[in-house]
Amino acid sequence: MNNRSILAIILIGGLIAGLSLFFVLGFLNFGAESREETPAPKIISCDSSGAEKNFFITGETIYFKGSGFNANITAYVYVVSDVNWTDGMPIPARVANTTTEVATDASGNFGVTKVWHSAVHGQYDIVVDTNGDGKYNSAIDALDNNNIVGAAGFLVTPEYPLGAVLALAACFAAFAVINRKSLSLPKRA
Repeated sequence: MNNRSILAIILIGGLIAGLSLFFVLGFLNFGAESREETPAPKIISCDSSGAEKNFFITGETIYFKGSGFNANITAYVYVVSDVNWTDGMPIPARVANTTTEVATDASGNFGVTKVWHSAVHGQYDIVVDTNGDGKYNSAIDALDNNNIVGAAGFLVTPEYPLGAVLALAACFAAFAVINRKSLSLPKRA
C-alpha cells in the first residue's frame, strides 16, 4: 500500500467516525427545543370574582384559584397556619372547616373555589398536594405563601366597627379633659 491509500483510508475512517458522532449527538438532543420545563402549578387567594386578595377580615369567606396542574385530577387542599416551607416537609394539619379537595379541568386549572367560609384571625398559607402524599414537593405542589409581610400567603384580621373606635376615642378625650381640670392650679385672689 502506498501513502496515498493509507491517507485515503484514514480520511474515510475519520469522516465515518465524525458523521457517526454527529448523528449520535444529534439524536440525543433531538427534540430538545420542543421539550419545555414544566412550571410548578400556581395558586392564589382571591375574592369571589377571582381578583387576588391577601388581606381578609375575620368571618369573611376566602376563595382561591389555580393553574398549571395536571389535567382532570383531584388534588388535596390544606389551609394551614403560616410556616417556613422546605421541600419534602410534612404538610401541617389543615385548619378546621376548610376545603379538602379540588378538581382540575382538562387544561389543568380550577376556577374560583371557596376554601374557607368563615375565616378566623391569623396568618395562613394554602398548599395543594397534587399526589396526596402529605408532603410538600416544590416541583409538583402549589403553595400560596410569601404574599404579605411576615411571609404568609394571606392574613385574616379582626374587624373593628366604627362605633367601637369612635366610643374609645370619646373615652380618651373625656379622660384628657377631666385629667387636665384636676391638674390645674387654683387661681390667686
